Amino acid sequence: MGVPKAPAPCHGDPKGSYLALNTVDSEPKAYFEPISTRLNLSVLITAYVHRLSTEGEFNGEIRATGVEFSHGGKAEVHVVRADREVIISAGTLKSPEILELSGIGRPDVLSKIGVPVKIALPGVGDNVQEHQYLSLSFELKDAMKTYDDLFNPIEAARHVEPYAEKDSYLNNKNYNFERIRSKRPGPELITFPGFFSHPKVPSPGKKYITVMGVINNNFSRGTVHAASNDPLADPEIDPHYFEQDMDRQMFIELVHYIRRIARTVPLCNFINASETAELNPGAEFATDEQIASWIPQGSGTINHTAGSLAMLPREKNGVVDSNLKVYGIKNIRVVDLSIAPVHSTAHSQATVYAIAEQGE
Repeated sequence: MGVPKAPAPCHGDPKGSYLALNTVDSEPKAYFEPISTRLNLSVLITAYVHRLSTEGEFNGEIRATGVEFSHGGKAEVHVVRADREVIISAGTLKSPEILELSGIGRPDVLSKIGVPVKIALPGVGDNVQEHQYLSLSFELKDAMKTYDDLFNPIEAARHVEPYAEKDSYLNNKNYNFERIRSKRPGPELITFPGFFSHPKVPSPGKKYITVMGVINNNFSRGTVHAASNDPLADPEIDPHYFEQDMDRQMFIELVHYIRRIARTVPLCNFINASETAELNPGAEFATDEQIASWIPQGSGTINHTAGSLAMLPREKNGVVDSNLKVYGIKNIRVVDLSIAPVHSTAHSQATVYAIAEQGE
């Protein structure tokens, strides 16, 4: 196939194939427990931010004085005062909504939900980017061990037991990653020993291998905005998937490439030789046009949403500056993946942690 092994995939040049070992350590253990005894730290669960409290101009900018919130499912609204700064880290989908409910954002969006404009920032809620995937599943020959065994209730119960162990081997997840060679690798292939594709469902008792194709550098841009002035309501999300045809074309090429892998030794030695071995999309989707018609139902999101409060110059629809501060407000900073102007060609967890640590 001409794809080399990546000798050190974490050194900034991940082109090639490699086994990626992901070690799971919970966020509370890594970040909260070491500082949990601080007297100036309080953590509220099931808390919902309503809006930011602000006051008049301060050297040409307004100032945030606190945060209005409710918690515990109660209607009572509380206010926590801010002497220095307000740090927003509600994620790409909720941070824009908090700003909009506070009067910061696109004037037309704020007018629609009945919120007075305090700071006009047209970039709030725009530039939304996502990693998208589609998966091809192939039926394997008999006697192969895969995750499909877990469809059997007895086998599932037996494999669930290790989760109860604190230091279980299940805290380490091993995936086979393969990235197509390019100057800046964008597509990513992930191989799963089991069924993980749609819309067709697996046949009982059969074993599958799935190759997931991921587009990490989409050209389409979505939006996320407050749908009303109710802080407990979900925001309105429009990902604008495939608005740019280049995203669809990249997926078409990935389908062809994955099929080449399935026909190549050694993988082809383990796949059933029948014409129906490919379950999704299936042999009936052969031409580019046929594959394109399947992509909307066969693709999905990786849930690595980014970009809704981009770190860009204000005149280019930026929302935060290089110090993570929201334009027009003296003391509000955003420390989540919403600030990314362009999505990373990587899984976003480490990037999210790195950004959040800037709020310390």
